[in-house]
Amino acid sequence: QPSPRAEAAAAFITCALCTDLATRVRTELQRLVSGQLMFAQREYSAPLPVGDAVLELEQSAQHLNARCIGILAAELATELRAQILHCDWLAAPRPRGVSPYVDAMLTQAVRAFTTFGALFGDAAAPERPPWCPVGAPPPPKQYGSRLKQGKMSASVIQSDIDRMFSRKVSTTPQAVDSSRSAVGMLLRLTLKGAFELVRTVTLSTAGYQQVQVDMHVLRWTLGECVDEPAALQALVDEVMTSAHERCLHPVDLEPEVMDAISEAKRQQVLSQSRPGTGTRSGSDQTVDGHGGGADKSGP
Repeated sequence: QPSPRAEAAAAFITCALCTDLATRVRTELQRLVSGQLMFAQREYSAPLPVGDAVLELEQSAQHLNARCIGILAAELATELRAQILHCDWLAAPRPRGVSPYVDAMLTQAVRAFTTFGALFGDAAAPERPPWCPVGAPPPPKQYGSRLKQGKMSASVIQSDIDRMFSRKVSTTPQAVDSSRSAVGMLLRLTLKGAFELVRTVTLSTAGYQQVQVDMHVLRWTLGECVDEPAALQALVDEVMTSAHERCLHPVDLEPEVMDAISEAKRQQVLSQSRPGTGTRSGSDQTVDGHGGGADKSGP
C-alpha cells in the first residue's frame, strides 16, 4: 500500500496532467473556432464531444486537486494528534522554541505552496519567500475565558465572535486555484482539528505558554501564505481560547521572549529557504542555542 505522501504525489501529478491537457485542448478549440475552421458547415453546428471531454478533464483535475490537499491534511493531522495527545502538558518546561508539530506544519505548508505554485504559475519570488515575513512580529493577543473571568469583557466577546466564525470553516477538502488557497485550505483543515485536540488535554502555565508561542509563530510566518488571513487568525484564536480554558493557571509569556523565539525561527526558516539549503524546518534552534520542542514530558 502506498504511503500518504506517495498517494498525494500521484494525485497531484495526475491533476497537473489533466489541467495541462484540458488547457491545451481548450486553447486549440478556441484557435479553430476563431479561424472558422469549425462550425463552418451546417453539419458541425451541434456541440462536439471534445467539449464534454474538456469539461470532464477540468472536473477530474479539481477532484484530484482537492484529493491531494485532503491527503496532505490527513497526514499532518495524524502527526499533530500523536504529538499533542502523547505529551505531558502538565510537566512541560518553559518554552525555548517551537514544538515539533509547528515544524511539521511549516514544512508541509511550504511544500504545498511551492508545489501548487508550480501548477498555477504563482510560485514565490526566491529573494523573499512569503513564509519569511519582514519586520517585527505582531503583538501577541490577549485571550480570556468567560468561565474563569465570570463576566462579559470585550476580549471574551471578541473571542466568542472568532469562535463562531471558525466553526463555519468547512472541514471538507475543496479544490484550490492558487498556491495561497492551497496553503489556506491545508491550514484550515489542520487547525480545525488542533483546537479539538487541545480541548482534551490539561495544561500547566508553561504548557499554555508553549501553545501560545506555537500559534504566534504560525500566525506570523504563514500569514502571507494564505488566501484568507482572517480565517487563519480565527482558527489560531480558537486554539488559544481552548488552551486558556484548559489551563490551570494561564499566564501569558513575556512579549520579548515570544518575539525572540519568533525571530529565531524566522531566521532559521529563511536560511533553509535559500537555494541549495532546502525548505525543511527543524526544531533544533532556540533563543538560547539549545534544542527546542519537547522531550517525552513536554510538547
